[in-house]
Amino acid sequence: MSLASLFGLRPREGRAHDPTRPWAGPADATPIHGFLDQRGVPWRVPRGELVERFGVTDGAIPIATPRPVLPGLVGTLTTPAGLPASLPADVFTGLVRLGGTPAADVRQVADEVSQYLGRARVEESRTGAECLWRFGAASLSLRSTPDGCEICIRTA
Repeated sequence: MSLASLFGLRPREGRAHDPTRPWAGPADATPIHGFLDQRGVPWRVPRGELVERFGVTDGAIPIATPRPVLPGLVGTLTTPAGLPASLPADVFTGLVRLGGTPAADVRQVADEVSQYLGRARVEESRTGAECLWRFGAASLSLRSTPDGCEICIRTA
């Protein structure tokens, strides 16, 4: 049984985007946007409304979602506060811990995300591991840190 089925998530249907080719679809309708929509991340909502809904903690807006964005996510995704209230959040960050080494956590999260965004190569080095999906200006990156697997999602 996959982690996706445990959390009731559906894999992306259709063919995966070829990461060697530029994204030719609409800028706000990439597989990353669909991934966020499926998990209830309010990426279209202006920051001012996000602050009203979720408040501000340590200079960031913690984004509570109806179901986990990723298994092992520590706390919630956050987006920076203090930017224009009329603009939607365009960067979300979080930390995932699955119990292995940070590099192993990156590999495991990459396997999970690849079910929705297509395969991406995990680059490993002496200092850890990284993985990136890019569709036009939208991206989802994973990077090992001493604390776990850091996730950064950019919508524009």
